[in-house]
Parts: sequence; structure tokens; C-alpha cells
Amino acid sequence: MFIVVGGSSLKIFDKSKAVTSENSLLFNIKYREFSFHCLRLVTENSEEFIYASKSGGIIKIRVKDLMEGKEGIVWECKKSNTNIWGLDLMGNQVFFIDYNRSVICKANKETGKDEGEDVIHLFNGYGIEFLSESEILTSNQQSLEIFKKQENNWISKRRVVIPKCSTAYSIFYEKESGLVYLSDTENNRIFVIRLFDFSIVKTFEDSNAISRNFGLFVDKRTGLLYVVNNKSKEISIFQ
Repeated sequence: MFIVVGGSSLKIFDKSKAVTSENSLLFNIKYREFSFHCLRLVTENSEEFIYASKSGGIIKIRVKDLMEGKEGIVWECKKSNTNIWGLDLMGNQVFFIDYNRSVICKANKETGKDEGEDVIHLFNGYGIEFLSESEILTSNQQSLEIFKKQENNWISKRRVVIPKCSTAYSIFYEKESGLVYLSDTENNRIFVIRLFDFSIVKTFEDSNAISRNFGLFVDKRTGLLYVVNNKSKEISIFQ
């Protein structure tokens, strides 16, 4: 199955279908007070949860409840006057980027308690992926940037501007290969970039298959790349 953001809803689709459609939609859960941005699926103590970002914070959802047609909200961490996008977990905390300000917000993953903010000089940040306990990979506008933590500050270690990229939204880091998959939304393009030297390994550019692409994911079992297209409302699959 696929779990896909649809505005204020989470849509569950049949994964056996090549693209999402009315025929492959299994069911839809609507959250009246939320408009989702990014999702992160994790397994904790043999149970699956989704951490989801929205304009004013993040929420944690129990997947088992979601599959039973329930909202499944475990907790909500509200952050007023924020525009939250990318999120990732490290240790007992959830880290999430405020697009409007140069900060990384933190919450306790068990309780959702607000645990403060770290300073980071990242203008209009979108994606975040932990490389280690003290290093993160981020995306913003036309660039990828690695930051290293020093106390409550994140210091830029390495940055690259991606040629012909205008909106570096989602990133997916495949640790086994050392490759970063970057979604350039406005240009309907996917970059595959080697983390070691930030060199471009491959580019997916197909206006028929990629249209305002946001989320992306690589299946470890098959090596297939799945791309969510906001304009066409489809999921494209690449080998």
C-alpha cells in the first residue's frame, strides 16, 4: 500500500497499481484541522507510526489505527506562526524545519513535548535527513547543504548549488549507496546526487511522468524509485 498526503487527508492506495487513481484508492482519512506537508514512516518497538508536518507543527499517527479507518493521532506538537516542512528523527527527538525562520524545532517523540529550537542559517529550508547524530543534510531552493551540530547551533560544513534546480523540495538519502534523491518540483525533475562529492549521477526528466513532483522514495527491496506528482495526482515509478 501507499500512504500519500492529499491536503488535509491521508490517502491509502493499492501498491499493485502503477499509478494512483480512483480505482486504486482503498480509503481516505480526512483530518479537519490539518493540512499536511511531509510524512515520515518509522517503526518503534515493532509498531509503525507516521510523523507528519503541517503549517503549525507536527503530529504523530499510529498506522494500525489508520488502517482501521481511524485518525490514530497519538499526540500533536503545536508551533504557532510557523511553516513546518521536512522532519527526521534522532534518538528520542523529532527534528523539524521551520521554512519561515532559520531554526530547527525539536519535540519528544514519545510525548510530543516541545523541546526548544536550534539555530541554523538555512533560508527557506525544505528537507532534512540525519547523516549521523551530529550531521544533517538539508535542501533549500537550489542547493543541498550539510550542517554539523555545535551545542545548540548547526554550522554549515559543505554546500552545493545544483545546476538548473529552482525548488529543491524533498530529499531521500539512500545510506547503502550513498546517493541522495532530490525533487526539483517546479522543473519537473529528479536529481540523483552522490553525497561524497555532490556530483550528479543521474537525472530523471520526463514531463509525461513527472509533474510538480514532491515526495519521493526508493524501495530497498526492489531499487525502484517512487515519485508523487502533485499536478497529475499520480505516482510514477522509475528503475
